[in-house]
Amino acid sequence: MHSIDVLLLRTKLSQEQTYKTIPLGGLPRIPRIQQLVADCFGEDKITYSMHRDQAAMKGTARYVSLLAEVQDVQVPEHALKKSVQ
Repeated sequence: MHSIDVLLLRTKLSQEQTYKTIPLGGLPRIPRIQQLVADCFGEDKITYSMHRDQAAMKGTARYVSLLAEVQDVQVPEHALKKSVQ
């Protein structure tokens, strides 16, 4: 069983319920991983419009804000650029 299948089972989602996939971190830079994700979800559902490391940091900041019950966390763009250089 692929990790993607395990993730879908844990989240109780199906491939059809996924409308967008944003690859994060270093692993999706590997061509074979890109192909596996494309085979699972389809090329049209994969977006590379956001810097992968910045996307991970923004997602983490938003998740933490939900845990802390903080409304609308804004992460300045210059802070993100500085941290991934």
